[in-house]
Amino acid sequence: MTQEHLSPLDALFLELEEGDENATLFIGAVAELNAEAPSRADVILALLRRLDGFPYARKRVHPSWTGLQPPVWENDPDFDIEHHVFTLALRDEDDAENTQIWQTVADIMAAPLDHSRPLWQFWLIDRPGHAASIAIVKLHHSIADGISAVHILTGLCDHGPPAHAASPARHRQQRAVGVSSVLSGFATRLTRPVTAVQNVAAGVHGLVTNLIVPASKSTLVGPISASRRYSVAAVSLSTVGAIQRRYQVTINDIALTAITTAFRKALIRRGNVPNARQVRVLVPVSVRSSHGDFGTNNKVSVMLPFLPVDVGDVVEQLMRVHSVMNKAKGSGQAHAGQSATSLARFIPFQLFARTVRIMSRFPQRSLVAVATNVPGPRAKLEFLGREVSAVYPFVPIAVHIRTSIGILSYADTLTFGITGDYYRMTDTALFADDIRGAIAELAAAASS
Repeated sequence: MTQEHLSPLDALFLELEEGDENATLFIGAVAELNAEAPSRADVILALLRRLDGFPYARKRVHPSWTGLQPPVWENDPDFDIEHHVFTLALRDEDDAENTQIWQTVADIMAAPLDHSRPLWQFWLIDRPGHAASIAIVKLHHSIADGISAVHILTGLCDHGPPAHAASPARHRQQRAVGVSSVLSGFATRLTRPVTAVQNVAAGVHGLVTNLIVPASKSTLVGPISASRRYSVAAVSLSTVGAIQRRYQVTINDIALTAITTAFRKALIRRGNVPNARQVRVLVPVSVRSSHGDFGTNNKVSVMLPFLPVDVGDVVEQLMRVHSVMNKAKGSGQAHAGQSATSLARFIPFQLFARTVRIMSRFPQRSLVAVATNVPGPRAKLEFLGREVSAVYPFVPIAVHIRTSIGILSYADTLTFGITGDYYRMTDTALFADDIRGAIAELAAAASS
C-alpha cells in the first residue's frame, strides 16, 4: 500500500512547533449558534456521520521509517471520537463585552494537541443565561489552510458538501504528481517569454530580501509567550461593497486598510511615530487550481507588503494599500513562494526539518503580522438545527510574530479574528474597535 506523505509545506507547521515551544500552529473557525448548545452525545453522533467529508479525521501523523521523507498519514488504530469532542459551560452573564468568551476561545486554541492522535478537536461552549452558544473547529495547520478549513466546517454542518470534494484518493492523486509536476512547471516557464522568467526571478529576490531585511524597530515584533488573546470585529458586506464600488478596489484592499489603521493606532498607543517601513505583513495567497479545489492540506504562497501606517487619512491609506497590493501581485512573489515549496520536495526531510527548527529559534524582525483573507459560505449554515449566526476565523502566531488577523466573509458579514500574544499584545480589543472604526470612516467618505 502506497504511503501518503505530508507535503513539505504541511510538515513545516509541525517542525515550527518543534523549534519553538511557545508556538501552537492551529487554525480554527469559531461559530456562534443562535440557541443553546446541543448535547455532547448528539454532537458525537452527528460528527460520526459526517467525518467522511474530513479525510484526516481518523488519521495521525507518523514519522517515515527512513527519516529522509516527510512524515506519513496513517490510520489511528485506537481512534476514539471521545478524545476529540469537548463541552464547556461558561457562566458569563455579566460579560457584556464578551471578553470572557473570547479569552476562553484563545485559551482553547493555545492548548497543545496530542500528536499521537488525529490533530483536531471540536468544542462546544454553552452560555447559560444567553440565547446563544459557541462551536469551535480546531485543526492543526498541517491538515488544512484557510480555504480547506472553511470547507471542513461546512461539511460538519447540516446539509454540508458531499464527502468526495475532499477525498483522500483525490489528495493522493494530487500528491503523486510530485517530480513530474515540478519539472513540467519549470519546462512551461522556460517556454514563456523572457519577461515572465525575469518576473519569477524578481519575485524570489523580493521574498528573500523581505525576509532578511528587518522592518523598523517596534514592540509589535519579538518573542512570544505560550498564552494568547483573541478579539473579533464584524462589519456588513453591503457596507464593504459600497466602499469597493466607490473606489474601485478589492474587499481585501479594504480589509487591509482597516488593519493598517489599527496598526497605526497601536503604534501611537505605544509611543511610536509610525513610518512606512514599520509594519510588513505576511499575506497568504491561495494557489489552488480552481474554485472547486477544496482538498485538505495547504496550497498557499505568500506576499510580503508593507502597510502604509505612516498615512493618517483612511482614504489615502486605501489608495496606497491598493497600489502596494497590485505591485506585490505583479512582483512574482506568489510564484516564487510556490516554486520554493515545490523544490523542498527534493531536499532530504531530515535536513529540511533541522533547518526549519534552527531558523525558528533565530529572532526575526522582518514580519510583524499575518493577515489572511478567506471567502466563506454566502448562505447561512446550520448545526443540529441551530442557525450559525456568525463565523470568526482564528489564525495562529509564531516565530516572533505577535499578531495575526484572519478575515472571513460569511453570509452578509465580513468578520475579523485578531490573535495576539497575551503579554505583548494586550490591546487586541482596541485593535478590533479600530478595524470597525476604519470601515465606518471609509463608508462615510464613500457616501459623501
